[in-house]
Amino acid sequence: MMKQMILFDENSENQFKEICVELEKKDLRPHYKPKHKLSTEKSKLVIQKMINEVDITYKPTNEVYKMYKNVCEKMKIGFMTQIGFSKYITNHYDFMIVDKKSKGVKFRIFVKSSK
Repeated sequence: MMKQMILFDENSENQFKEICVELEKKDLRPHYKPKHKLSTEKSKLVIQKMINEVDITYKPTNEVYKMYKNVCEKMKIGFMTQIGFSKYITNHYDFMIVDKKSKGVKFRIFVKSSK
């Protein structure tokens, strides 16, 4: 059986190029790679202060991330993506992420891990 090849017309190819240009303008970067190293260090300090002063245990990951992002925006420093943020907390602090379901809605929470 031969694979079917998908051919793009000129219009589709132009749309693809426009999307690529837009992504470059938005400066989409992989997780853990903020624009500036200084921004990364400040962002990590915000997380450390948040962990020390706010009990994030059993709090939804998206709510904790919103708090972190708001602080970073007010301080005008770069911030991690939500996935990068969650990975950073689970890798550097004593937390793990657990899936929960309440009233048919799935969400994820931070829980102290028992290492």
